[in-house]
Amino acid sequence: MRKFVVFALFAALSVCGMLFADNDLSENGSVVIKKDTLVYKGKALKPAVKVYCGGNKPLKQKKEYTLSFENNDQIGTARAVATGAGKYSGQAVGEFTINPGPVKIKKLKSIESGFEASWKPSSGVDGYELLYTAPDESQSGSLLVAGEQSSSVQVTRLVPNTTYQVCLRSYKKVDGKNYYSAWSKAKKFTVAKSKDPDDGGDDDIDDGPAFAEKYMVVDLASGSSDPVTDPVGPAEGYLRILRGGSYYFYPKESRSAYRSRYSRTDNYNNDSGIRVVLVLG
Repeated sequence: MRKFVVFALFAALSVCGMLFADNDLSENGSVVIKKDTLVYKGKALKPAVKVYCGGNKPLKQKKEYTLSFENNDQIGTARAVATGAGKYSGQAVGEFTINPGPVKIKKLKSIESGFEASWKPSSGVDGYELLYTAPDESQSGSLLVAGEQSSSVQVTRLVPNTTYQVCLRSYKKVDGKNYYSAWSKAKKFTVAKSKDPDDGGDDDIDDGPAFAEKYMVVDLASGSSDPVTDPVGPAEGYLRILRGGSYYFYPKESRSAYRSRYSRTDNYNNDSGIRVVLVLG
């Protein structure tokens, strides 16, 4: 009889323990956020959530859990924290993303061989990314513009008489991760035809920097000149120095000693590179 009573008590305690474990949000709870990607609006954001604990029926707020938020008033990753109440214990957490607000291009202004894009700066961001695309993918590219108050950027060395789609977005870096706004509505821009006819001469060849001899390789980053060594450029940054000219475009840009910059390090196009020339006679 005594053994039976001990066994029954042990079984009852085990069942109670299982019930308590089932009611632990830390073990069996989940927080489902209806809309887990939001746009920063300068104030705390509280998306609608549902809290579950080992079943398909959502728990009742205040009676069975309380809800709080963390980092929900800034760009980045925020948290919704459900803490058990009543017969429930422990905590369950759900995460949601807050991205920068929208930004749009105000104007595209024509400049030599390209355009200047301008926009109204957004608050609370680290910078902007401009994307320009052409029918020929090799002529497309993007530029990162650092600085919250930045409001314009110039894009040059584009193909004359070509129409580009241009759009913009902002970004914020938090804990090593970039958070982006949505891309703005694309604007179309057609690059004007060249006003610099290529007559095959070298009238447009400029003298270059004072520290470089004409037609000599120039390292634009350090200010040194060397006929053999490639220009190195800065160790960091999105833009890279290009060595060599093109097989078309303005005469001054067709020289093998021509130096410029390009924003895409993983791309190529037909207005950058080198040419091999065979001199006859």
